[in-house]
Amino acid sequence: MEAACQRLIRVEAIRETPVGRPLAAYLERGESTVRRLRSAWVSDDPNVQAMIDAGWIDRARWRALPAQRTAATPHLAAFYGNSFTRQIATEVGRLDPAVGIRMIFGPVAPASHAYACFLEDRAEHDADAVVMGVVLEMLPGLYSMTRSTVSVVEPSPYTFPRYWLENGVLESAEPPVRRFEEFGRALADPELWAAHLSALERHDAFYSAAIYDESWLDELTLARMLKSAWAIGRHRAIEGPVLAGLAEPESSEAVALLVELLRRFGEQARADGRRPLVLLIDTPTVSSGASRYVRDQLARGTSRPRHRRDLRRIAAAATSRGLCGPVAEKVGWIEAP
Repeated sequence: MEAACQRLIRVEAIRETPVGRPLAAYLERGESTVRRLRSAWVSDDPNVQAMIDAGWIDRARWRALPAQRTAATPHLAAFYGNSFTRQIATEVGRLDPAVGIRMIFGPVAPASHAYACFLEDRAEHDADAVVMGVVLEMLPGLYSMTRSTVSVVEPSPYTFPRYWLENGVLESAEPPVRRFEEFGRALADPELWAAHLSALERHDAFYSAAIYDESWLDELTLARMLKSAWAIGRHRAIEGPVLAGLAEPESSEAVALLVELLRRFGEQARADGRRPLVLLIDTPTVSSGASRYVRDQLARGTSRPRHRRDLRRIAAAATSRGLCGPVAEKVGWIEAP
C-alpha cells in the first residue's frame, strides 16, 4: 500500500491526471508544517506564493496604499482585518467614491492581527476614520501567533503578537520572526528558527511539535494520514471551548480579551484625532448574543451606540455581488469608545 501511494505522489504522469491531483493532495495531508513551508518558499506556483506572501505586518509593504485625503477623495478610511473586512471595504469604496480606502488585511486573520496592523500603521496615513474588522468565529485565533499553526491545509506563515489579560492588564509577546524576509532567513538559520519555535511553544496554543516540526514520519503515507486526523481533532478540541464560550460571553476569557483590544483601539484612534469604528461580522455558527455583548461593552464608552444608516445598503450590495455571502447580512458597525 505504501509503495502504491508513493508511486501516485511521485510519478508525474499519474499525479497530474484529473483523479491523481486531488488524491495526491489528500495523501500529502499530514506533512509537517515546516516541510510544507519550505516547499512553498521555493515554489513558482502563484497561488502558493500568495499564501506565503500575505498578511505580514510590515509598513514598508503598505507604502503604495492611499495615505492622504485628496480633492477626489476628501475622506480616507483605513481598514484592518481579514478577507471579509477587505471585501466590505472594497464595497464601501465602490458605493461612495469620495471615500478613499486604505486596506491592510491577513487571510483568516484574528483580531489580534488586525490590532497589531493598526498599531504598526498609526503614523503612516492621514485617515479621518479607522475601522477594525472582527469575525467572531475566528476568536480562537487570539490564542495563536501565526496562521501556520492554526491551519493544517494552507499554513500561511505570517506572524503577529499574542495578547492576553493578566489580572485585567493587557500583556503581549512579540514573535521573533515578524517580516516576510525574516521568515526566509529563519528557514536557513537554525538559531533564528529555534527562537521562532520556542516562541510558538510558549505562547501559541495551536503549536504542536508533532504537527509542525519535520520528522521521518513525513516520508510515510499512513503516518501522514494519521497525523492529519489527529491534528484536526486537536484543533477542534482547542477551538470548541472558545466558540462554545460565545454563548455566555460575559464569562468568556476570549471575549474579554477582544473587548479590551477594541477599547485600546478606540482610545488610541481618538488620541490620533480619528474616528474609530468596529465592524462586527457574525456567521451562522456563532451565537448572536456574543456580538450584542461586545456592542454593549463598547457602547459604555460612547454617548450612545451607533449603527451606520448605510450599512444595510452596503451589506445588500456586497451580498448581491457575491462578495461576502450570507454573513454580510449580519454585519454591524459600532463606534469604539
